Amino acid sequence: MKDFQKYVIEKRKSLGVSQKELALLLGMKEAGERTIRGWENGEHKPSITRLAKLEALNNTHPFEHTNKNNDFTFIDLFAGIGGIRLPFQKQGGECVFTSEIDKHAQKTYFANYGEYPSGDITQIQAKDIPDHDLLLAGFPCQAFSQAGLKQGFKDTRGTMFFEIQRILAEKRPKIFLLENVKRLRTDKKGETFQ
Repeated sequence: MKDFQKYVIEKRKSLGVSQKELALLLGMKEAGERTIRGWENGEHKPSITRLAKLEALNNTHPFEHTNKNNDFTFIDLFAGIGGIRLPFQKQGGECVFTSEIDKHAQKTYFANYGEYPSGDITQIQAKDIPDHDLLLAGFPCQAFSQAGLKQGFKDTRGTMFFEIQRILAEKRPKIFLLENVKRLRTDKKGETFQ
């Protein structure tokens, strides 16, 4: 392959990702965006290892949304690999925004849906999230679950509930659905749920 520059640009565009997202898919840190830019500008070439990873990236995704006639829109927060998205997509919904902080889950989400989730929800303004009919959230349950340390809102992961609340207040969707966490209703004798 002689024209690395052209190959990288075309591959990235066929995947539908930004330079930063491509860097993350290749296992680079976020600063890897500069490396991708350097490849695309012809400043340097990818190593054999990076080139093999680049070639292995697939632009076919088993759960890619192709229906343009949607009955409703939704967002997918704390999305993991997209398990909660699939049934709503199959029922005629269109996911207009996704957020997931875990880099490995982001890669799997991309492999499944062909979309790279936005990262840390605490860094995203509610006004920048598209309007939607339904908010889905699998917020981190470790703070409340029986398997976790049961620290509730004292655990940083437990405070992610307030990020959902912030978005609900701004966007006012018709419906919201949160992951069922067994101890959420009974934590601190119902005080947390209140």
